[in-house]
Amino acid sequence: MLKSFLSIFRTDEHNKSDYSSREGILEISSIFIRVGKLDNHLDKIEMETIKELLFKRFNIEKDKLDLILKEAEEHESNINDNVQLTRKIKNFINYEERYELLKDTWKIILSDKVKSHEEVSYMRLLCKLLGLSDKDNALARKEIIQSNENK
Repeated sequence: MLKSFLSIFRTDEHNKSDYSSREGILEISSIFIRVGKLDNHLDKIEMETIKELLFKRFNIEKDKLDLILKEAEEHESNINDNVQLTRKIKNFINYEERYELLKDTWKIILSDKVKSHEEVSYMRLLCKLLGLSDKDNALARKEIIQSNENK
């Protein structure tokens, strides 16, 4: 019965959880912002990718998206510990959805066509903090690279 009730809160695309909790949205948005800034600047294409991913993931109205991103940027700059960002996310999403989140972060990194050592290192850390393996990280990166090549 609980599963059928929770299924009401699922979205169609990627079968992702609703994350109706404001904190869930804030934490994932903050990680996306952090990933975008890993190469010391947040490119316009990275920000557009972040907006697109958040819109698809949470079905957020576009006018509210800018407010959430502003709050997420402030939140991201005030949190030094990646564990804080990932702890709540692990409570909200299951293993398979974490893999989708990993793929989304690779979309952000690869959106500017540049993959720095800092970005690769961070992705290995994020992968571990999300409870995923290095193999999951490599597969997620490979899927996004192939997806980008097919566009």
